[in-house]
Amino acid sequence: MDFIRRKYRVGKKNLKRIYLWIQSTGYGLYIYSKTRGSGKTLLSCCIANEVLKRHDVNVKFITISDYLKKAWDKSETAREELKAIREASLLIVDDIGATAENKESIMDAIFNLVDFRYKRKLATIYTSNLEYDELKCGDRAIERIYEDTMI
Repeated sequence: MDFIRRKYRVGKKNLKRIYLWIQSTGYGLYIYSKTRGSGKTLLSCCIANEVLKRHDVNVKFITISDYLKKAWDKSETAREELKAIREASLLIVDDIGATAENKESIMDAIFNLVDFRYKRKLATIYTSNLEYDELKCGDRAIERIYEDTMI
């Protein structure tokens, strides 16, 4: 909490509004900064911790590269983990846009996650070093991220 107030000047009252807004609307946040190590991941986890303190919800965290590895893993364990990630009440997707390749299979996997959560109005916090319109994960995924998050 101190981190949020010092670095981002988000007071307790505003933080409470953020997570109440996330919970009530099903919308999420898109947190980006072109500066690596600026605290995007820490900020998203601080918000998630505040949500967990006050509400009994299922919160998951995954980097986009770990998500893609699980998406291509055909084991039963990976399928169960993917299901839990996709269905979490609040999901943090860290480093979206950090994929080095712009393959159709990568764009499809990301779209499937974004679209699943979009259709069910499940709150998602994305962190990235890119503005949403610079993402290389396909226009359909980008449109849903834009429609479904506060940027």
